[in-house]
Amino acid sequence: MTDIDNVFAFAPARATARAELTSGWLDGGTFVVYDAPRTDHAGDALTTQTALVTFALPNPSGVAENGVWTVGAVAAAMIAATGIGVWGRAFDSTGAAVGDGDVGAEGSGAMAEISDTSLVAGGYCSMVSFTLTEG
Repeated sequence: MTDIDNVFAFAPARATARAELTSGWLDGGTFVVYDAPRTDHAGDALTTQTALVTFALPNPSGVAENGVWTVGAVAAAMIAATGIGVWGRAFDSTGAAVGDGDVGAEGSGAMAEISDTSLVAGGYCSMVSFTLTEG
């Protein structure tokens, strides 16, 4: 059995509808990049993790097409703390957690790709891409 056998695959129209729902949750929200360790579940309380950089998501947040949500234009953000960015948490416009995902440098294939994962306080970081794929 492969990992794909344990995934519930949605019909394309349903996957796009789910991506549109997620898009609505993220409208005007934020995406915060943290250092390690990543929490076990999305929304778990943070313990030793440090928020390194917070990106303001646009409103509307992005586009959902063919089951894939892609963020719109995101402004560069000032880095708040020095560290290595390895994961991020998306929040809605009220500050409620929506979900967690991996973060990597441009070309890494991570859910969120940023200009550099070695972050230095006081500098700026750009979000290169941020996509969510509904299965």
